[in-house]
Amino acid sequence: MGLKDEGIRACGIWEPIAHVIRSGRRGGAYRWQDAFDWYRTDEFVRGLKERGYNLVITQFVKGYGIEAEATVRDGTMRMAELCHKHGMYVGGYVRYSTIIPETMKQEVPDCVARFSGPTIYNTPARYGTSYWRFMPCPSSTEFLEYLDRLISIGVEEIGLDMLHVDGVALRLEPFTCRCQRCQDGFRHWLNERYPSREQQFERFGFTGFDHVELPDRRFTPETTQWITAHLFEPMEQEWVFFQCHLLEKIWRFIVEAGHRRNPDCFMQCNTTFAPELNAARFSGVELNRLMDCGGDGFFTEEVNAPNLTDDGRLAGYFQTFKLLRALGQYTFTYNRAPITHGPCKDRDSLRRAMAHQMAFNTDSAGVASEFPAPGAWPVTDTAYMAFHRDRRDLYADTRPAHDVAVYYSDRTRTINAGTPIATANMLNDSMMRAHVPFGVMLAEKRDVIGEYRAVVMPEVECLTASEANDLAQYVRGGGGLVVIGANTGRYDELGLPHRDNVLAAALDLDWRDDSPAFTTRVGQGRVAYLPMLVAPEGAPADLVHAAQAGSSPYFQLVPTDWHPPQNAADLVKLLAWAAGGFRFGLTAADTTVVEYVYQPTRSRYLIHLVNFDLTQTVGAFEIRCHGIGDVCGVDACTPDDHHPTVDRLETAEKQGVIVRVSGFERYAVVSVTLSLG
Repeated sequence: MGLKDEGIRACGIWEPIAHVIRSGRRGGAYRWQDAFDWYRTDEFVRGLKERGYNLVITQFVKGYGIEAEATVRDGTMRMAELCHKHGMYVGGYVRYSTIIPETMKQEVPDCVARFSGPTIYNTPARYGTSYWRFMPCPSSTEFLEYLDRLISIGVEEIGLDMLHVDGVALRLEPFTCRCQRCQDGFRHWLNERYPSREQQFERFGFTGFDHVELPDRRFTPETTQWITAHLFEPMEQEWVFFQCHLLEKIWRFIVEAGHRRNPDCFMQCNTTFAPELNAARFSGVELNRLMDCGGDGFFTEEVNAPNLTDDGRLAGYFQTFKLLRALGQYTFTYNRAPITHGPCKDRDSLRRAMAHQMAFNTDSAGVASEFPAPGAWPVTDTAYMAFHRDRRDLYADTRPAHDVAVYYSDRTRTINAGTPIATANMLNDSMMRAHVPFGVMLAEKRDVIGEYRAVVMPEVECLTASEANDLAQYVRGGGGLVVIGANTGRYDELGLPHRDNVLAAALDLDWRDDSPAFTTRVGQGRVAYLPMLVAPEGAPADLVHAAQAGSSPYFQLVPTDWHPPQNAADLVKLLAWAAGGFRFGLTAADTTVVEYVYQPTRSRYLIHLVNFDLTQTVGAFEIRCHGIGDVCGVDACTPDDHHPTVDRLETAEKQGVIVRVSGFERYAVVSVTLSLG
């Protein structure tokens, strides 16, 4: 058994006391030292185990220096011993993106020159407003060697079972590193990507990179935003792609350093990707690059804590959970309250947050992170923790059972983080509310496309000929395709227009800016076209315009900034037509969200249901099952107080099976078992 077999129920107490004090934090009605002494007691760790936790992520590396953090490591060692004594796992917190010269210089006097670099303002890159925390240079091999020494200590000497590497992200403009290493590296990168004079001229309109200046997007009094929706200027594009290349090298180095010491060490990092951001431009993240580095998971701190607003807007980590789960990755994130983003204060919102993770995440009940007072423990719901711990039969060996895949294009989001992201956010909201069995498919991992009945393209502007041909082959072989927006397939991977729309041409179709919605057959498959999704606040371009006026200095599109699209029902009809119908249909209200998984070892589907409406329970509803095989048993379970009853209703031939559920409070799992005969 290992952490992946047991699922993740994590507690994070990872800030060292020196950092808490240096940051100027004030504790509650207790001394920081008393609290930290409490965290290292047998009683505290035993209490965590009794409350259902199986993983403690504790302090390890914050950037003060190996010698300066020796006392921190004493606490890390103590926590590791206690966790292992009680049959728990221990993770070590490693901060990649800061060094603290005021202590590190005591052992590495030239650490700033070796490890860090200047920004465009010719001052050291610093971490936010913490003037005493410097950012490392992403091209510094010396800094990676320093991290390698620390990883060796953590994995080999302390025996850490996982590394939680925080801040695996680069600074955004205008605070990127501008040292000579980065300048030379960028010019070398350009020469490798465009080795011939013909390629150089076609890309930039000139030849030779020896005197290329790095893009200058510094803040001025006239500047309202450092990051805008569009990234069209070629040298600035290449600078962003170079940053993504550097971050990939960094994460690969860290993963290999951990696995070299212990192949089973769980490697997870906190980088910056979220549905509302241009992650590549914001922090050097193109998810596809990081996927191939061998890590096990990612931490997200996006703003989409599970919520149902008073005026009906739905929030959750749905898109992130679905994308990473499809890629075999674990998502670490807090069970946070909406709006405040602090720990959930009431039982219902905490249960909703935990259920949201248990239903959609890759086998996790979430992360609790706080500084409890001496004699206290992090707040959790012990019934939900026990359910996730004891009902391993509901979570082990499962895989998503999705009929529809959302085509997720990193490159489109990097070139145009405006209307494509607005469209994708409205698409996800529409499908969640309609209970569509959908997942998210990364463009570069489209070899799994045959697992889906239909693929939906939410204004995927940047598409290569290879992608278009693969999609066309999928459709002609019997797959369904839903295209949203005339720009889908219009541009190449650099955002430059194809002579003809590459996707339309591959399908022998045509759609233009003024094309109405249509459906058609292509080969054995189906293609549906929808011009756009429209929210009550306007079309995607209107939403982008409003966001640009309201978000400064960084452009972002938060999914709950607008209400559900007005033509969501039209979209769902097109999806159902393209897919030839869905395996499952649900009659519950759209405030009940659902995830569908299949468990091959038990030959059954598991349908996870979460009630997002904190004001009421879910009444009786039906689940319609179509074309899944012969159903021999149905059941339901819940960690809540009142257990639902389940009945199977026979229907006419070819109309499938109806499962009637009496209702539930906050979270329920309905199992539909198939006959092996």
